Amino acid sequence: MRKSFGWVMTWALLVPVAVGAVDTEDFQVKDAQDLVDVCTTPQTDPLYEPAMGFCHGYAVGAWQYYEAAGRKFLCVPTPRPSRRQAIDGFIDWAAKHSQYMQEGAVQTLFKYLAEAYPCTKE
Repeated sequence: MRKSFGWVMTWALLVPVAVGAVDTEDFQVKDAQDLVDVCTTPQTDPLYEPAMGFCHGYAVGAWQYYEAAGRKFLCVPTPRPSRRQAIDGFIDWAAKHSQYMQEGAVQTLFKYLAEAYPCTKE
């Protein structure tokens, strides 16, 4: 019994350390920082798998809305970057553009895309 109590106490002390960098409130994506937090969840985080699914789903949903809206202002190269490459590009861009992190996630995502894949007139 004494050994069990020791393990329980050790576990109770370690759990707060094991809590990940993302929490379920980030999934509400109130701003671009929430999206970045979800998309940068470390693999060791208990919410890693749902976070990656959410991150990719959010990005795909935003892209599909852009395509459905018909207002084309992005020129994506051929071959197209993978979804992971595009998300990683957004994360890198976001680290350099902290002034946008309190704005809407979709708007900020498209600020990145417009900068990364502009249509140039030749």
